[in-house]
Amino acid sequence: MIQVTHDLPIVEQVCDRAAVMYAGEIVEMAEMSTIYHDPRHPYTRMLFAATPDLLGDDEVISIPGAPPRLDREILGCPFRPRCDSAFEPCATVHPRRLEPRPRHQALCHLNDETMRAAS
Repeated sequence: MIQVTHDLPIVEQVCDRAAVMYAGEIVEMAEMSTIYHDPRHPYTRMLFAATPDLLGDDEVISIPGAPPRLDREILGCPFRPRCDSAFEPCATVHPRRLEPRPRHQALCHLNDETMRAAS
């Protein structure tokens, strides 16, 4: 079954694996417990931080900025203007899909040793 939703607590309860999409592409995919406990894309991390916990006292943040316009060419990482971890390559080079651990894919330069070393 494929569940399409913005309701992360529901995804956590009913899904074994999850894929997080941003700007029309999958930016992270892994077992739900892995994504929940060790997100490897800033958008995934910020989505969890922006989800209210009705039983907790954690402060809920909002993700700054707005999604990119998909009718225009996007140079570099589509999430860069909203990202709190962006660095130089993010502005010009589209990230490649990497596997930071088995069965965990992420589309982010933070997971790319080559890009981090070059900046």
